[in-house]
Amino acid sequence: MRERAFRVYAVAMVCAVAVVPLARAVWLSLAGAGGLHLAAAATPATVVIAIACLWSGALIAGGMRGPALLRPFPTWVRASSDRSRVRDFGPATLRGGAVVTAATTVTAAAIATAFISNGLAAPLAAVPIAGAGALIGVLASVAWLAGQSLGASSRAAGTGAMIAAAGVVAALASGSIPQSAAPAATVAAWAALPLPTLLAGLAVLAVALTGCVPWLLNRLEPALLVRQAVRADAASGYAEVFELGGALSLYRAVPSAGRRVRAVGRHRMLAVAFARRDAVGTLRSPWRLAAGVAGLAAAGVSVLAAAGFAVAAADAAGGVAAGVGGGAAWPLGALAGVLAYAAFGSFTDGVRHAADAAETTALYGVGDGTLMMLHAIFPLVAGVGILVLVAIVAALVLSGAVPGAGIAGMIGHGVAVAAGSAAAYAAPAALGVLTLAVRVADARKGPMPVAMLTPIPTEAGDLGALRRVVWAVDALLLAILAGVGAAVLPVAPAISVVAVIAIVAVAARRGPRVARE
Repeated sequence: MRERAFRVYAVAMVCAVAVVPLARAVWLSLAGAGGLHLAAAATPATVVIAIACLWSGALIAGGMRGPALLRPFPTWVRASSDRSRVRDFGPATLRGGAVVTAATTVTAAAIATAFISNGLAAPLAAVPIAGAGALIGVLASVAWLAGQSLGASSRAAGTGAMIAAAGVVAALASGSIPQSAAPAATVAAWAALPLPTLLAGLAVLAVALTGCVPWLLNRLEPALLVRQAVRADAASGYAEVFELGGALSLYRAVPSAGRRVRAVGRHRMLAVAFARRDAVGTLRSPWRLAAGVAGLAAAGVSVLAAAGFAVAAADAAGGVAAGVGGGAAWPLGALAGVLAYAAFGSFTDGVRHAADAAETTALYGVGDGTLMMLHAIFPLVAGVGILVLVAIVAALVLSGAVPGAGIAGMIGHGVAVAAGSAAAYAAPAALGVLTLAVRVADARKGPMPVAMLTPIPTEAGDLGALRRVVWAVDALLLAILAGVGAAVLPVAPAISVVAVIAIVAVAARRGPRVARE
């Protein structure tokens, strides 16, 4: 009972300190002029793509952790019996679907509020928009269960079909509204659509697919249910002690290709041997590699656009301070840092192995520091190469882009500005180097120190829980710092130096911590 009460208290503290201020900032942005970006001409296509990504992501996530989930022992008992899956796993599925539906409904209601606050829609417009969000959440919940029930081939086929259909619908939506249309015209075009018919279609589809839920539940295999339950229970144990890296590692893709390709060969140069080993190991998880490349591509475009905004602000105001704080440089840089950090996970298995090997007897005849540097060669070359290459291609393609509404138009304009500045091309390379340093620091992190469990009593309550949360997500905070430092590198190298010092200082204090000779 006391353990459960502490969990509730810790969650309440985190929500009060971190979630509530963030939600308030998002609310103020949507209720203000920032909500006008949602009424851009590109918004219909963006919404279609976002919905397709949500449904596809739910389908894929079901194969790793579905909604029909209980503790390991009850799962084994119920899955191995002749009892109905609907009776045993239906309530858990309903709870998971309710969470997803609530999230999509709140998101849709926030978008409707942005339209209403900016005078672009009537107050009653929030009802059908929120209803559409709820139906989208119901369909996402069914897709989540389908991903758990169906096989890998069915998940791949369903994901491909949804992405293809979303591309067609997005192209039609983009062609229906002129790109120069004002926000009011865009909302008017949305209002001109047969919204009741669309809602009725979504409702019919939701009812039809919800009727398939009992069939999907009865198809669940006992071995799959037990495997997912054990993995989820282990991940929960890691998360309770703030070992988020350990929890995520349980869901890392298992190598499935390239088994006949030799990862270890004879090379005169030790660096080439380690780079080959890491490259082959990465290629053995092709889907994970593809996701990493896509993430690096998005990060490269984002950081180049951020650097472009920083350069433009500095040139317009004639000062470094204006360039550092100008436009969208900071948020785009932070976004690029998060994307790059997530994407680098596909390339840094060798770095994590080097950190683990440092805990034991030397296996390769080199010191701990040398081993880490050898394993950092491949992610450095591959990561920086992809970031720079994507940035160059984006600059060539978008060099003539004009300012546009919406996030896509904003990023395109930032890339076009960066294309005319040679210094801006240093931002993607700097992002790759800094993000790799963050990955090294995170790999050397180790378990949470016992001192972190010490309470910090204050008038506002015990801040020890907040300190532990910060310790758990410090890699994400360093990634944001790396993204911002790379974005403002063309106008404020001093901030980039501060980012380097902070990341190196954190990495140096971690890990075993003496190099072997």
